[in-house]
Amino acid sequence: MDFEKALEIILRAGALASAATIGVGLVLIYAFHGSGNYTISQIASPTSPINSSQFSVWRVLRGVVAIHGLDYIYLGLIMLIATPLAAVVLNLANFVTNKNAIYTAVVAIVLLNMLFSLFVLPLLVGA
Repeated sequence: MDFEKALEIILRAGALASAATIGVGLVLIYAFHGSGNYTISQIASPTSPINSSQFSVWRVLRGVVAIHGLDYIYLGLIMLIATPLAAVVLNLANFVTNKNAIYTAVVAIVLLNMLFSLFVLPLLVGA
């Protein structure tokens, strides 16, 4: 399998899996008339008490095991964010393997920027 085909499969599978997971979360919210401690009206309210800063990855995974629809939606969003991150990592591996120094450096900078924006900036904004 060539590199472009592998990249295409990762991007397509990530987007489809994310959409399916979010869809399952929506179905669960309506089937159980809410999610966890939240009712549908609280979830849908413009002044909703739900804030993404309340949800850690571990909390989302525990909620998925407990079949909470809102946590499935958050998991789908995490998958959607992870998909291009996986594509950048695959590109980096490809350029390192091909010994292409310029593209390796550029993609490494892109990866560092992505990781910084995912893990460091939220800590700085929350401080």
